[in-house]
Amino acid sequence: MARLVLRDSNKNILETLEVNNEVLDHIQEAFKTIVYEDDLTVPSFQEAHGISGMRGLHNNVVDDFSPKVDLLSAQETVETIDANHMQMTKYGSKDDPGYRAVSGVLKAFIKQLSRLGYSVVLGLEVMPQDTFIQ
Repeated sequence: MARLVLRDSNKNILETLEVNNEVLDHIQEAFKTIVYEDDLTVPSFQEAHGISGMRGLHNNVVDDFSPKVDLLSAQETVETIDANHMQMTKYGSKDDPGYRAVSGVLKAFIKQLSRLGYSVVLGLEVMPQDTFIQ
């Protein structure tokens, strides 16, 4: 029974993330309103590689258009991370080039929010690679 409930919950979550989902579209429009009102520049990230060795995932898991919020080009930056979807947030240390790139973009975004008066609480912690579920 628990397996069935979890499967249904996961299915509902995934359906919410589908293209043209009403809930996701509403959230995106509300976010765009905040971005335009506060003149924010929003960073987004996407994977550069598909997942090899997994049937049906030789292409990127997330389509190239999906990480974009559909803002004016001056208000949105999209960075590509040289990894597949499963590896794009796994770093061995703070010296990892991927970690440095992502943390730099996030720090700039946090400074931008702080200048606008937003309170930002963030803790970035590097964890050993084997900490993550593979």
